[in-house]
Amino acid sequence: MSRVYVFPLAVVLALGSSAIGQDVPSAPGPVSAEAASRAAQGPVAKPADAKPASAKGADAKPASAKEKEPAAGKPAAEPALGQEHVIYVPFKNLRDVFEKEDSSIVLPYAQFLEMWNRLVRPDQPPVEPPVNGVVTRADYVGAVKGELVQLDATLDVEVLSADWAQLQVQFGDAAIGSARSEDGAVLLRGVGEGRYELLVRGQGKHQIKLSLVTGVKSATEGRSFMVQCPAVGVSNLELEIPEKDLAVQVTPQRTSELQSEPQGATRVRAVLGSTNQFTVSWQPKSGGTDQAAGLANVTDTIAVDIGDGVVHTHAVFDYQILRGSLGELTVEVPADQRLLDVQVPGLRDWQTETAGDHQRVKARLHAPATETVRLELHTEAPISEQAFQVGHVRAVGVARESGILAVRSAEDVGLEYTVRESITRIDAADAPESLRKPGSTFYKFFTPDHRLAVVASQLKPRLVVDSRLSVLLDKARLTTRGEFKYQVSRSGIFTLTFRLPVGFRVDDVSAEAMERFEVAPADNAQTLTAYLAKKLLGDVTVIVTASQTREEPAGELVLPLLEPLNVTREEGLVAVIAPESLEVKTDAAQLQSARAATPAELTAKGFQPQVPVGSTLSAAFSFVTRPVNIVQTIAQRPRRTTAAVGTVANVKEDVVQVTTTFRYQIQFAGADTFRIAVPAAVSERLQIEGDGIKERRKSEQAAEDGTVEWTIVLHSEAIGERTFTATYDQRIAIPDQGTEFELQPIRVLDADRETGEIAVHKDRALSVDATPTGLEEIDPRELSQPLGATQPHLTYRYYQHPARLTLNVTKHELQDVVKTVVGRAYVEAVITEDGPMTVRARYEVKSSERQRLAVTLHHPRILGITVAGQTVAPEKAPDAPGGNPEDRTYFINVARAADSDEPFQIVAVFETPRPDKELKVTDLLRLPLPRFEDGVKFQKTYVRLWVPKDYRLVGTPDGFTSHIGVGLWDSRAITQAADNPDGWFPKDTSSFDFQVDGTTYLFSSLTGPTELTIGYWHIPTMTIIASLIALVIGLVLLGFSLETKVFTILALALAVLFVGLFRPSLVNSWLLAARLGIACVVAVWLVAWLLYVRRRGWSLPSSASPVAAMPGVPGARPAATGSAGRTVVSVDAPAVEQSGEVAGRTERGSDEQ
Repeated sequence: MSRVYVFPLAVVLALGSSAIGQDVPSAPGPVSAEAASRAAQGPVAKPADAKPASAKGADAKPASAKEKEPAAGKPAAEPALGQEHVIYVPFKNLRDVFEKEDSSIVLPYAQFLEMWNRLVRPDQPPVEPPVNGVVTRADYVGAVKGELVQLDATLDVEVLSADWAQLQVQFGDAAIGSARSEDGAVLLRGVGEGRYELLVRGQGKHQIKLSLVTGVKSATEGRSFMVQCPAVGVSNLELEIPEKDLAVQVTPQRTSELQSEPQGATRVRAVLGSTNQFTVSWQPKSGGTDQAAGLANVTDTIAVDIGDGVVHTHAVFDYQILRGSLGELTVEVPADQRLLDVQVPGLRDWQTETAGDHQRVKARLHAPATETVRLELHTEAPISEQAFQVGHVRAVGVARESGILAVRSAEDVGLEYTVRESITRIDAADAPESLRKPGSTFYKFFTPDHRLAVVASQLKPRLVVDSRLSVLLDKARLTTRGEFKYQVSRSGIFTLTFRLPVGFRVDDVSAEAMERFEVAPADNAQTLTAYLAKKLLGDVTVIVTASQTREEPAGELVLPLLEPLNVTREEGLVAVIAPESLEVKTDAAQLQSARAATPAELTAKGFQPQVPVGSTLSAAFSFVTRPVNIVQTIAQRPRRTTAAVGTVANVKEDVVQVTTTFRYQIQFAGADTFRIAVPAAVSERLQIEGDGIKERRKSEQAAEDGTVEWTIVLHSEAIGERTFTATYDQRIAIPDQGTEFELQPIRVLDADRETGEIAVHKDRALSVDATPTGLEEIDPRELSQPLGATQPHLTYRYYQHPARLTLNVTKHELQDVVKTVVGRAYVEAVITEDGPMTVRARYEVKSSERQRLAVTLHHPRILGITVAGQTVAPEKAPDAPGGNPEDRTYFINVARAADSDEPFQIVAVFETPRPDKELKVTDLLRLPLPRFEDGVKFQKTYVRLWVPKDYRLVGTPDGFTSHIGVGLWDSRAITQAADNPDGWFPKDTSSFDFQVDGTTYLFSSLTGPTELTIGYWHIPTMTIIASLIALVIGLVLLGFSLETKVFTILALALAVLFVGLFRPSLVNSWLLAARLGIACVVAVWLVAWLLYVRRRGWSLPSSASPVAAMPGVPGARPAATGSAGRTVVSVDAPAVEQSGEVAGRTERGSDEQ
């Protein structure tokens, strides 16, 4: 946007200066064309109705009219404008009027306001109505005639426009018999089933009358009809029904009026309001039902539920009316049953009366039923201890009665069918869907005189238990645990009982909704009773835990198993859990009602016993009946000790440091004493460290094999894994021919099995040759335990003693070589305006290191690291002392199967924050690059930066070569580099999707720089500053001579070229930013020069002889040529060529007087 405003500003400054562009002092100002015309023009001509003041004014009028005709080019027949629109100008001044740029027009203020309003307030388009037409009123008047309803619908329509209006209406199932319109402007058009369209022509009010016919529906509730209608703001209904004493309902109704006519009819008036349909229903009022006799068949559907102390009967009677109609329905139910509810459509009321051992129920309807009707009864009676009849309900006064009876009992109620007459049992598939409930028995009967008697008895709960028992053995305590999964059926329960072994104490009881538990003594046992807070039926899980102290650690043990009482069937599993120090055996001769099971069988049945740490599953059993007797023989296992010995020898120039690690694995029994045999030569310098050591004792005398026995005593017995460390130093002197050192590993005593490993580390200046005795050389990667941070020089393994290692140590002078060489390094960074920098660093490395490399990153958020295409997890390394506290050092695992001479690739993607949270107008951009450990050699490094498009990098960073091209309009293009870093690495070297955006910059270096620092500028701000500087310089030089301008431009160009020799990127960036200002300077100078040339070319020469003007002579056309070859011509008017003095005078023209 800056370039848009700078150029017009320069042009305005150039035009506003009167002395712009003059190289030398100018001559006296030439006479302008306007001044010449004012000197030569005559008096202003007056309108035709005014009296001429002189003959000169009379001659001016024809001249003005004569000039207007050819100038305007309009036909002569065009009417003349009003006098107030005509301005009379002398003919000889006409040319100056058209060429004058600052001419003015004078017009009345009212006319100016009218023209202004037309410009800023255009005419508003006419407002269209929202709809073309609307139905304002609908009146429905009709009468019921037999099974039909005839309605006359009158619709008032108002059209809002002069065009045809289309109005959608619908009447549903009602048929239209006729349609009439008084003015003939309304047409009815059918568009679908029950849907019509009114076509109305002409703006204003119209009316159409429609004749509608629809049918009347009859039901037990009464008679009714429904009509769909258009939704109208005002809707009225007037209906006549040829019956008297009716109850009429109109839906919807806002207000209604019901009148009884003397002729035995009923008239209804209702205001419907806005609705799309209305329904009218009517039936006789109470007491007015016709008592018509009828004949019907009845189908019974009876459901009897026996439970919770009552017999509930739900009877459904489906009447099929064969003749006439039924206004009253009568049924009989036993007298001992209490009637709960009666339901029937159109029910008016119901009443009961007792007749012998039955009671009659009469249900009266509002309107007699003519086809079908359904009656539902709900009754209830207490359960009798004797046999009682079920389903004994029947309809009275019907021709034929049949049905289906379903009897269902609760789970805690048992039924015995004692009497069954005139009734047949059927399958559940033949019963209606509403009766198919679990546990139901279905019967079918064809006469109402059927009999079905039952005897109900209370059932006892049925308990099926799946037991999961576990016995946990310990040296001092015996714990028994039982998980019992109950399946309670038939009847609910409130308590659960269990048998406990004598002497056991209950530790915990958990169950769903358990309130409390109690323990009571019993014969040779204890009884545990768990009380439940509510009656439970279904699945219940109870967990019981009990324990007692164990006095005899070994011997026979009868497993103390928990037993659920009062159960129907029980299946169980038993798990015996014992510490590894105890040996558990089963006495098969004393095994009763149980068989051995495998751990797989326990898992298959979902039993997973909780085994504590240090214990194992010793035995498992299964049983299906009680009593269960399992006898176990328990014996103490002997202690078993294994030791893994690791010896690390670090050979230096003057000392050998030996560290031995003992890893004991103690099983079955604890130990508090450990013995080792140490070579006598180093026994005095031995140091032993470890947890829980109470005492370290050394034998007074050495053994025959040259070793000294050391004893380690602990505070308490240890079982499991225990670790000790023994260290000593051995001084050595290395002459020129070398020395010999014998390494004898420390031996473990009283261990059942011993394995050992030896690792030898050496100083870089030493050469070590080994002669093993009783040792097996292994690869360093086969070591079973970490024996140091660096890779050992020699590694061995042994399984028995004696084992010795003789080392021949020789000292050499070594020359350091580069271990790691980075052949190619390619770092890419994406810079955002307000976020962190995202960096992807890719390296082609050739290294002799086989384990890991150290890399330092600045405050990183690591997104991913890959080595040779495989993702690795960096390890945090100690920070370098004295370094930046925000730097983080990581170890990258570079272990690989390839040879050390083969290069491999390392890719790291991470985020690092900028020192500033967001980019400023200008500042230094610092990009910390990944740093490898000291001694790593870099051969070629490329760094590519992506910066936001509104920013430009200025300058060249120290230690880098810039690959930025210089263009006329853009200096940010990347030039062809000596090598293309994008082709060094495959695209899939990183699993992280590296997204780039912005302007790219490329830099290269032949060293391994640790940071890239370069300045940046905000491009719009930089462009404004540079352009304004160039524009100010151009405007300052505008008033100087040509020689001064050329000298200044050459001096500036020389200075720019000189600075460009040292800072080419800086110079190119500022020249690119100043290109708009330079262009504006060129434009301003060009405009100034053109204005100067114009003034010099149009000025009158001073040697021109003055000629007196003769404005009063008509038709004079003089022409004069000056000494400079300039000719002054006036069309149809006297031309005057004036001298410098006359041209310099100021006279007022006739148009200004």
